[in-house]
Amino acid sequence: MPWGATEPHNLHLPYGTDTYETTVLAERAAEFAWKNGAKVVALPTVPFGGEHRTARPPLAINMNPSTQFAVAHRCRSALAGQGVKKLLVLNGHGGMISSR
Repeated sequence: MPWGATEPHNLHLPYGTDTYETTVLAERAAEFAWKNGAKVVALPTVPFGGEHRTARPPLAINMNPSTQFAVAHRCRSALAGQGVKKLLVLNGHGGMISSR
């Protein structure tokens, strides 16, 4: 399950860059795995990340971490009910959060 973000990336990259990049990475990884015998599928990308450490850029749409957890949990539950045993979340936004 790719997870991107909906926010601008200055003037040189498109709005939603994290979502576009994560979608392509997930699709290519799933294709590679499938060709090598894995039973995988790339789900649609969740386009809303969370960036609460800095001032919100114009037109950014962010989710609170609790909302993100709820979305991921609901997707996992729905898929588990269909026999899917594993769910990999591919994070295409942000980096490590410092405790400082």
